[in-house]
Amino acid sequence: MATRNKVVAENKEAIAALTVKQQLDVIAAREKRAEQERVEAGNILALGNALGLKPTQVEEVLAKINIASGVMTEELTRDDLQHLAKAMDELQDKFKSMQVRGGIHPRTVINKSRKVDLLRCETEINTAVAARRDKEGVVVFRVNASAKSKQTHHAVSVQFLDFQAAISGGRISNKMAEAVARGPIRFDCDCGRHRFWYRYVATVGGFAQGKPETGFPKIRNPKLGGIACKHVLRVMLVLTKSPAFTAYMKQYIAQMRGNPTPKAKTMGKKQIEQLAEQISQEAWNKKRIRQHANAAVPADMTDAFSSNRRKAKSIAGVGMTPSEIAKAKAQAKAANMEAIREINRQLNNPEIQQNTTPEVFAQIQKLLEGAKRGS
Repeated sequence: MATRNKVVAENKEAIAALTVKQQLDVIAAREKRAEQERVEAGNILALGNALGLKPTQVEEVLAKINIASGVMTEELTRDDLQHLAKAMDELQDKFKSMQVRGGIHPRTVINKSRKVDLLRCETEINTAVAARRDKEGVVVFRVNASAKSKQTHHAVSVQFLDFQAAISGGRISNKMAEAVARGPIRFDCDCGRHRFWYRYVATVGGFAQGKPETGFPKIRNPKLGGIACKHVLRVMLVLTKSPAFTAYMKQYIAQMRGNPTPKAKTMGKKQIEQLAEQISQEAWNKKRIRQHANAAVPADMTDAFSSNRRKAKSIAGVGMTPSEIAKAKAQAKAANMEAIREINRQLNNPEIQQNTTPEVFAQIQKLLEGAKRGS
């Protein structure tokens, strides 16, 4: 074990000494090897294809997968396929209700991620810097690996879907750059967590950047929970919070307007270090990652907003905490129609709309209709 650790440490030192371009090339080569291993694996479950086969053909497919998986892996059965298909249908319905169509907003990625990935992002990942960009609005971020990893960095690719619209016209401003950075995106990461847990999820949601994943994560993530690994989450924080990245995006848009067909540009080590230092000094780095409490469909009115006073936060432009709005809604059933109209006016506030998903609005409106009938 000591010898292995020494080899890993030496490899890390050697990679750290490379240029940024060489480091990205190492990551690309690593990803290419992983893709080749996937192609040669005999245990990939293409669920969509399997569901369209005749029963005898399904049995043949399952037999091949079970043999290739080895004796230490639980065998797949036709009943298992039905459970996996149900998970896929539920995930598709979830993305449909979230109005995710070919792209997803960075804030939604944070809101819908697993707590364990958020915790790992907070405690293990501290650097995500734009290292390469191309003419298609794709930026590759170099993200540090955790201290226990045998890798030094991972590459997170992000395609900004509003980028082409931004370079077509309009005054280049912070507002424009923020709109592009925080707007719909597609993403990918070369790490194992993304490859084996979340790349299929991103493919189902239509926000996978690069090659789609057709192999169902039957072992690692059969319930298709979560959305993003710790490396992607760090990038999402940079996109939604970093003034330094806003400045980078403004420069990117301006460059593309001046030369719409440039070659891909890779940052130098000094540029990377300067940008990383800028981002590390920004105040948001010192705060815990917060998921919006009203990001999921509520079981009842109170669940639409946090009832925990210690976690409640006043909503800008309204002057009320989420729990106060929840209380106002709960009292609406016995209140007059003016109170209900006031709640509807609050729901029309852009600040609330920005931080509330469509399914939550639908649930609240349904509950308000019940309040109207009861008043």
